[in-house]
Amino acid sequence: MHSMRTRLVVLAGIVTAIAIGPAVGAAGGQPAYLVVRHATLLAGTTPSPGADRAIVAHGGVIQWVGPDAEAVAPPTAVELDAGGRVVIPGLIDLHQHAASVSPSPAAWLAHGVTTVRDPDAELDGARRTQRLIDGGLLEGPRLFIGLELSLVTDQMRSAVRRLIAAAADDGLDLVQLDAATPPAQAQLAIQEAHARGLRVTWHLGLALGRALDLEVDGVEHLDIFRGLVPPPIEPASAESPMRGFRRWAELDTSSDRTQDLLRRLAASRTVWTPTLVQAHRIAGGELAGSRSLSDRAAAMRGLDAACRTIALAARLGVLVGAGTSTDRPGDLHEELALLVRCGLTATEALRSATTTAATALGRESTLGAIAAEQFADLVLLDADPSEDIRATARVWRVVKDGRVHDPARLAPAEPGAIR
Repeated sequence: MHSMRTRLVVLAGIVTAIAIGPAVGAAGGQPAYLVVRHATLLAGTTPSPGADRAIVAHGGVIQWVGPDAEAVAPPTAVELDAGGRVVIPGLIDLHQHAASVSPSPAAWLAHGVTTVRDPDAELDGARRTQRLIDGGLLEGPRLFIGLELSLVTDQMRSAVRRLIAAAADDGLDLVQLDAATPPAQAQLAIQEAHARGLRVTWHLGLALGRALDLEVDGVEHLDIFRGLVPPPIEPASAESPMRGFRRWAELDTSSDRTQDLLRRLAASRTVWTPTLVQAHRIAGGELAGSRSLSDRAAAMRGLDAACRTIALAARLGVLVGAGTSTDRPGDLHEELALLVRCGLTATEALRSATTTAATALGRESTLGAIAAEQFADLVLLDADPSEDIRATARVWRVVKDGRVHDPARLAPAEPGAIR
């Protein structure tokens, strides 16, 4: 994570970077008309599910979805024959730090990821990448860029107001509060962000109940379990992730306290993005340096308990979103597989990266489904993810903003570290 000094230097730079680049979703170069024919659409992703369906898009926006025999488009339309393949909405990664600054953001498109939210962006690089993508000069996913506020103090109240106002004026989409933000300062930031139309997510460092009192829009990672296991998990440190994972083995999903908290989370419509790929890589020792086999085994037992809590949360109606917190473009498929392993159905897992993810972004009217007035972001698959969620990785073609992409022709991205 960035230091306080580094973060404030980055944030102050926003004030001098106002009004750069077009709005998200204004990508250029779309065909006037695109017709995807002979598609199989899944229930829960479209109002017109079934086989032999057609999707008609104009100017990068879906105009009509229905039986293929009833599709109408001008003779100049670009046609894409799905050949009976399953077509799903473009996938959304809600917690991604690399696509916004990658030299090859097209690699995310190659994996069917057409939208990425970076809640803690390197702002200069992210805005530069966003401008290039939105201007049609670079292939890549649509980007939702977030401003992180770190260690906000009483002395910074006026600065927080200025920074959030500047972020909104500059076209940023959200604010992320870091784990060290005290409740009083968080309340100020949430109120200011909401007043400027920005959503707020929290890399949670305090009890979930308190965060819900403050009307946060999202919570990140598995830290929502703080306070539910004895003794409470310590504040974030170099060692605490492994200790926290071990203690999650003591989670009691049958307790009234746990279930009441999850019911509150469900009622709030706050989206929880647990970032399981990141957690598994840490618990497995990949990112935690040298750890004993017994430490890793204990951490994985704790993750199994956390996994059961995610399944309970989904059954109680909690909105579970898909995000990786990695910088490898294909990891979203593994995130969906881990959600299914936790107990979500394949359909629920698919929603976590489509309809629920769109809710997290506040863009349900334009993202996350195959329906009229939605962006023409589609993934054509060689297998059915409702039968096996890993089929989301079998990408045949990708459509973003009405433009068709062959994954084989899109540049790969290099794997890297997790943040």
